[in-house]
Amino acid sequence: MISEDFSYYGTKAPAVFTLLGTGAKVPLHSNNFNFDEDILLAGYEYYKLLAHIN
Repeated sequence: MISEDFSYYGTKAPAVFTLLGTGAKVPLHSNNFNFDEDILLAGYEYYKLLAHIN
């Protein structure tokens, strides 16, 4: 379960939990999964905005 540790961290400091998807049509652990590296830039921009980094 991905939220076990995170829920504990949230009791110690303000926290936010997000997931970044790839839009893939096949499951992550499939032999046919093809990671779209363009999502990395979108994720970077999202987390930069979230952290208020200019």
